[in-house]
Amino acid sequence: MTMTDLYRTRFAPALWRVWKPRSLPSSAIWCLGDERKKPGYNRHISNEGDFATRAFFCGETHGRSQGTGGIMTESKTDLRVVRTRKLIRDAFMDMVGEVGVARITVKDLTERAGINRKTFYLHFESIEALYDSVMNEVMNDFFDNHETTADQPKDLDGHAQRFFLFLVGQTPTIEKLICSPGPYDFGNHIYREQMMRYKSAGQDPFAWMDADAEELVLNFIRTTALDFYREWVRRGKRVDPKEAAPLLGAITCHGAAPLMR
Repeated sequence: MTMTDLYRTRFAPALWRVWKPRSLPSSAIWCLGDERKKPGYNRHISNEGDFATRAFFCGETHGRSQGTGGIMTESKTDLRVVRTRKLIRDAFMDMVGEVGVARITVKDLTERAGINRKTFYLHFESIEALYDSVMNEVMNDFFDNHETTADQPKDLDGHAQRFFLFLVGQTPTIEKLICSPGPYDFGNHIYREQMMRYKSAGQDPFAWMDADAEELVLNFIRTTALDFYREWVRRGKRVDPKEAAPLLGAITCHGAAPLMR
């Protein structure tokens, strides 16, 4: 069986079954040929077919190769996917600033972005997945451009100070996301993700502890940093960030005792 036949009999039916005749992109219709006319074209799809469907939804498209009539071996990101995801993200960030986190729904978000619900769910499995996407953008920026000791988990002081100062420089929308608990609790997620990335980049310094005891310690570190940042914002940022950051580092590592006089 050739690759073209394999695509026609396995991969293309999977696309057809999910996208349906009126919404299947023209770039994929030629792959179906007369397959869609045969009874049973929507039969059980193999793992390979499911994989192709997921790849297609993520923006990978296939076209005819020049002069051969076959499938191109190279995949490319569909610019429409990039554009649609940007529309969704921009609408989401605008709504965070205007109506607040708790009041954002998929229905209102899609109306704001000028798309339908089906299009939204082709790009994000849920509203939580959209939050995760924004969170990962922020965290990638921090670890790629600001964190210098990601592989040194014992540098709690440095981690606490650098992340606090990084958050100080974020946009008002990101600040509002972090400071609004809400159903998703962006702030809790972002601090949890920070610690998970340290843990995966270097050796876990708390591995010697019982798992439940370790989680208590990690929760203390996370919530201390998050509450410190939220309270700093709530009080109008009156303490200079360069003064607040060392305070957070000291409290994280040693508690309040060293600050007593």
